[in-house]
Amino acid sequence: MRRSNCASALQYVPELTWILFLRILDAQEERARESAEAQGNLFTPALRATYRWQDWAAPLQPGSGALTPEGRPVGWKRDELKAKVGDLFAFLNKDLLPYLHGLDVLPDGRLNPIPLHTSHPSLNCRA
Repeated sequence: MRRSNCASALQYVPELTWILFLRILDAQEERARESAEAQGNLFTPALRATYRWQDWAAPLQPGSGALTPEGRPVGWKRDELKAKVGDLFAFLNKDLLPYLHGLDVLPDGRLNPIPLHTSHPSLNCRA
């Protein structure tokens, strides 16, 4: 995880924190979706497609039958991003982190996509 251009762990801990948060959120939302479906209710994920762990970070497993709520194979974005070197870091820095910075949590716990935070250079992933 550590790169030669990182002087200390303090420079990459924020990135790692976001990534762990997304993984945990994805697992919790999968359980919530299954529960809602079992009760006949609709479930709306907190994050849009492309920005969820199951889209960009989970490995694509052809033939497994695992699908996202939109019907795409789990890991579809990761498969798309591995086509060219640097695409993953470009996606993280230019798409994912700015999207996450633009989220806000409402008092009832729902995510509100109103941009309240500005990007900070220390939160950019390093190649």
